[in-house]
Amino acid sequence: MVKNPTVVLPTPNHIENPIDIVRAALNAFVSARLGLKALEAPLPEKYTWIAETIGFIENGDERFARTLVKDLMSGEGDDTVLSVGITYGSAASLDYKKGNEIEAWRKASYSALLLGIATAAQWDGVANLNAAMKAISNDGTERRHAKNRELREFAVGKYRASRWASANDAAHRLKDEVAADGERIGVRLSKQNAQRTLAEWFRAADKKAQPL
Repeated sequence: MVKNPTVVLPTPNHIENPIDIVRAALNAFVSARLGLKALEAPLPEKYTWIAETIGFIENGDERFARTLVKDLMSGEGDDTVLSVGITYGSAASLDYKKGNEIEAWRKASYSALLLGIATAAQWDGVANLNAAMKAISNDGTERRHAKNRELREFAVGKYRASRWASANDAAHRLKDEVAADGERIGVRLSKQNAQRTLAEWFRAADKKAQPL
């Protein structure tokens, strides 16, 4: 395994048919496992099956594809993500060869997805991705909370600016105006819960304002 590898990725103009997708995904796997030089030289004996697999898929070899599908469906084959990805890539080559392009694109896309997962499993890209997604999620959560606080402050300000029969009366009268401001800043109050939410905000504001 290559530590912190550079993965070969195709540019969009290199993808002209479903088989190109599968080939590119397998090349990415090879580059992640063995390094970039492995794409320009004969593969080590342990990995010659990859070159053979690419050849079978490019040629739409029916015997190869059907054997993989049969083994997978019968539970006799290897059910790892990598092998399932190759199985779908082989099935895509059959469909493409027969002119079933929509089905070929569908299977090739799923194949590339699985092969991409198998590629990521060879190095710490998954851990890095998880960390990035966590940071994005936390940042997004904080932004949502900030907008909710902004809307709540707006609503409470309107509530305190006038006299009302009750918090619920104020919520009923202010809900449309507050909902409109929420739409402006990207916070949606559902029609079913807007009055109840505002009433809760107003009661909490009253409780907070009471002297100890």
